[in-house]
Amino acid sequence: MNTGWRTIADDDDRTKYDGFEQPGYDDSSWQRVDVPHNWDDYGGARRLVHGNRHGYAWYRRSFEIKPWEKGRRAFLFFEGVGSYATVWVNGKLAGKHAGGRTTFTLDVTDLLKSDGPNLLAVRADHPAGITDLPWVCGGCSTAVGFSEGSQPMGIFRPVWIETTGHTRVEPFGVHVWNDGDATATSAKLHVAAEVRNYGLARKLKVTHVVVDGPRIVMGIEQEFLADEGLNTVKSRIDLKQIELWSPESPRLYGLVTMIYEGSLQLDAVHTYFGIRTVQWPKPDDPLPAPFRLNGQPVFLNGTCEYEHLLGNSHAFTDEQIAARVDQTKATGFNAMRDAHQPHNLRYQDHWDREGILWWPQFISQIWFDTPEFRANFKTLLREWVRERRNNPSNVLWGLANESKLPEDFARECVAIIRELDPTAVDQRIVTTCNGGTGTDWNVPQNWTGTYGGDPATYAEDLKKQKFIGEYGAWRSLGLHSEGGYIADGVRSEDRADAIFAMKIRLAESIRDQVPGHFHWLLATHDNPGRTIGAKGQQGTDGWAELDRIGPANNKGLLTLWGEPTDAYHLYRASYVSAAKDPMVYIVSHTWPDRWTEPGKKSGILVYSNCEEVELFNGTDGRESLGVRRQGGPGVPFRWDDVHIRFNVLTAVGRVGGKVVARDAVVLQHLPAAPGLETLRGTVTNLTAADPAWNYLYRVNCGGPDYTDGNGVRWAADRDFVAGLNSGSTSWAMAYPGVAPRLGSQRASAEVIRGTDDQALFQAYRYGREKLRYRFAVPDGDYRVELYFMEPWYGAGGGNCAGWRLFDVAINGDTVLRNLDLWQEAGFAGAVKKVVNARVSGGWLEVSFPRVASYQAVISAIAIAAKDPAARAPAETAVAVTTSKAPSTDAAFSLGEATYPVSAAKRDGNRLSWTITLGLGGGHDFALRYVNPGPEPLTAELQVTALDGTVMGKGQLSLELTPGATATVADLGMNAGDYTVTVTLPGKGAVKVEALIVR
Repeated sequence: MNTGWRTIADDDDRTKYDGFEQPGYDDSSWQRVDVPHNWDDYGGARRLVHGNRHGYAWYRRSFEIKPWEKGRRAFLFFEGVGSYATVWVNGKLAGKHAGGRTTFTLDVTDLLKSDGPNLLAVRADHPAGITDLPWVCGGCSTAVGFSEGSQPMGIFRPVWIETTGHTRVEPFGVHVWNDGDATATSAKLHVAAEVRNYGLARKLKVTHVVVDGPRIVMGIEQEFLADEGLNTVKSRIDLKQIELWSPESPRLYGLVTMIYEGSLQLDAVHTYFGIRTVQWPKPDDPLPAPFRLNGQPVFLNGTCEYEHLLGNSHAFTDEQIAARVDQTKATGFNAMRDAHQPHNLRYQDHWDREGILWWPQFISQIWFDTPEFRANFKTLLREWVRERRNNPSNVLWGLANESKLPEDFARECVAIIRELDPTAVDQRIVTTCNGGTGTDWNVPQNWTGTYGGDPATYAEDLKKQKFIGEYGAWRSLGLHSEGGYIADGVRSEDRADAIFAMKIRLAESIRDQVPGHFHWLLATHDNPGRTIGAKGQQGTDGWAELDRIGPANNKGLLTLWGEPTDAYHLYRASYVSAAKDPMVYIVSHTWPDRWTEPGKKSGILVYSNCEEVELFNGTDGRESLGVRRQGGPGVPFRWDDVHIRFNVLTAVGRVGGKVVARDAVVLQHLPAAPGLETLRGTVTNLTAADPAWNYLYRVNCGGPDYTDGNGVRWAADRDFVAGLNSGSTSWAMAYPGVAPRLGSQRASAEVIRGTDDQALFQAYRYGREKLRYRFAVPDGDYRVELYFMEPWYGAGGGNCAGWRLFDVAINGDTVLRNLDLWQEAGFAGAVKKVVNARVSGGWLEVSFPRVASYQAVISAIAIAAKDPAARAPAETAVAVTTSKAPSTDAAFSLGEATYPVSAAKRDGNRLSWTITLGLGGGHDFALRYVNPGPEPLTAELQVTALDGTVMGKGQLSLELTPGATATVADLGMNAGDYTVTVTLPGKGAVKVEALIVR
């Protein structure tokens, strides 16, 4: 039931559309949408501390019951409504659900009409300041940066109606698991089936059949007396000669559960499962202490996924999820950690089928000590476990991240998990991460090189910590620097890559001794409530002005809009087999201005999984700079002291002496390389006019005025306002003071294959349904020429089918569906599409009404009329073709917390405060004091983690003053709990008033 909805929203008034649930209510002015849908789409990207949307959303749609379903029981199944759902059917209340990230089912049998249309109405409440749910917006936190990420507002996951007989298997009511002694020879399966009987008590039979594809492995039958209400039927199945589930061979079996009354089948449910065993070491076990799957050690080389995307956070389509899964595989990770809340159920189906080990996570950084919060927490926890306990990919449970759960409550939650999942007693473990007690393992994080510390000690750190839940680094797409890792250097892509490469190498050196580690993170996520750091953290996912969206946790291998960084290719080179997916990538495609003149150059890196790479200063076969051999994971191919004469670098990767991958970059400022034009491949005059049509408009989307190879002018992109006869609109134009093209315009430095009009294709706009181009035209027939190229996916190699999928519409009518530019022409290949349209009403609009995966892109548009006398209407407004830099809320630049001296513990001349940092990065620690004399003094400040690790220290100069502050600046550390100790001199009359943390 995902299509055909009408919706409207309001930020403040929950009663504004009261009565909307009644069948006669007029919703004709409401917006038409499909679900998944999220009203909080772009607000959080406009550089405000808390720009994400809160409020109330109303949804309506009609549906009919099929004739064969009449007389059956009917249920509505919602996969996710944020944050509180109230549901009506035909004007009557069907039910409510609090907490958007787990599913809920409502019995609507008695509310339906069997003849004619039924009305389904849903109100989704998402107010600011929620305190009774475990999933809340980070911008609403009571402490700076205390929570993480935004939460959805609306029906952000699919909706279903299902009908059953009067006895049914409950949703997620079949649980199947194996004992810890299972082998390929034999396995004992336990099955618990929850059966609800809506009638009088009666004798029924449950049949379980294990299937392997079309083959029946075995089956069992069991009679039981089904009382009215819920019944649980437990069974055991002994299997022989089976295939165990593993990352190398993710074998899945099916369990068909059928309920019979006599020979009449009442219900049937198909449940997938895998058979495998899990063994975890204890945190204090001596080395070696690996994680074991089916008795064999497996190093968990994982990453984390936040289910966020610019313009579409949380409301992921099946295609978007499939793209994220493919990108996880393309980077070579064998494990995934949910960050940090329950994800769409389709993720776990992919992990099971693709053999990716999985660490599901329940909450992040939240605790409200109220009866309502505790009750909702436990209710939602039960739903979460039931939805995920059958998945063989699930090898551990994550209860909380950087959280404040009291130990007794954490233990109560662990008991709930073990009640619902017996394998959590002796196989799966229950964890917290970087904070919290009461579970099997408080998994640490390791941010050396990012929040202080030395990344060169990572191997020793990992030996000590054994299992690391997060490691990562800040970076900004397009920000580059020489020299690799510099401790306090600019937060460039190159610095981040050097940290990653070092930790990859060091982890590989001890992979047989420890369970593993998880990289943070696959794709940048939005982060309301966070402030911009001194090095651009949280505000520069991309370094160009129009890419500076935020606040966002800009550590992803992909940006918030989905563009791969250099680090994405580093991981591909380190962990993907060249036999399976050969690749070679020159660092960096976003650094064309690296050098301003020819000469001897060093530090040229290439990421590749090939056996050897040869680098040329020119096209293939010209000006070889030498061959380098594979050095293993985390070791880039490197050229130093080589003479660069021309503006092209080409790399070829070889396996077994055969070229299997190629890459090239064109540099600015250097003399043109001989044969440069060959990089364009076979060229076609794509921009040539069709002489049968009268061209009214040609627009260089995202670019300036341009004259093509035919001598024809393409007009600069401009922002549409009333009075213009053409222009573009995007999401940022809805927010006064925000640059109109923020987060929607980029330019590529790639050579575009198939065309000589390089500049026309290199500039582009990107976006979703809010990106539109409008053209005033006389009514009539039109030819619309659309020009594209794939700017992000496929650089250096790889299969990127399905990663970008979008529709194109003319005046609301879809003319191109699921356009996949990589499938059309590969990476950076020119694509031209021509469609015809008939216009009535004086306007022709090009839009992108459905983007199934990531972002739509467009490089140029031409509009031609069939009427040779047609002319573009005159304008009455002044066009704007340039965009100002993004505005920034002043509060976005600073977060501050004050701890009075009354909150400190005093021990002689030492004062100690316990503080909570919600944001990782540089922190200033200031002491507000009075020093009446007789002389200036010096105090010592030290910051210590709860495990005793000294995170930083410094001296405070206490000058003679009636009131001032002394500061220890820019100590780097991650989010978490710390003790700040100030040791005062043993003389003088200094009075401390407060500790201030910025």
